[in-house]
Amino acid sequence: MDRPIGTKATKRIAKEKSSNVVDLTIMEGVLNTKTKALEDMTCAKHERNRLRDKEIRLKNKEFDMQILYKDIASMSDAQLQIHQKLCNKIIEKKNFSNYAS
Repeated sequence: MDRPIGTKATKRIAKEKSSNVVDLTIMEGVLNTKTKALEDMTCAKHERNRLRDKEIRLKNKEFDMQILYKDIASMSDAQLQIHQKLCNKIIEKKNFSNYAS
């Protein structure tokens, strides 16, 4: 014949069972926070890449403009030929038909 469990043992067993149960609302909040942080990080990466591409395009444009407006009066024949080739490439690349000589 088994006798019933005492109140202390019953409380201990109930406490052990309840500590193993995870509160789903807390887990959902943590998951939502992590998801939001990942979305923000992804948006920041896309924005950083967009700005980096824009910076590269601006630097290339500035370099091209420096070549196009370079003073050719003091250039040797070899330098002048190289300069003319570079100018032609820039004009073709940018389709500056009105700047062609």
